[in-house]
Amino acid sequence: YQGAEELDDNFNAVAMDAAGNIYATGYSYEGFTSDYDYLTIKYGPNGNELWVRKYNGVNNGFDFASAIAVDNAGNSYVTGAG
Repeated sequence: YQGAEELDDNFNAVAMDAAGNIYATGYSYEGFTSDYDYLTIKYGPNGNELWVRKYNGVNNGFDFASAIAVDNAGNSYVTGAG
């Protein structure tokens, strides 16, 4: 994944749900608008990107997602530092 303004995107963890969707989480660095932010992306079984979510914590600080889990209903849970 490389968004329009992102300078550095990295994944630290992945998970898969019962339907074969892949969830990847880590961080994205945008540089001018904030520091590092959580980045989580859901991919379908065929590899198509289904959605992208970002989290920018307090004071535009350094936010790094380090783990992800998915429950039986397809909800994703991300944790890390920020």
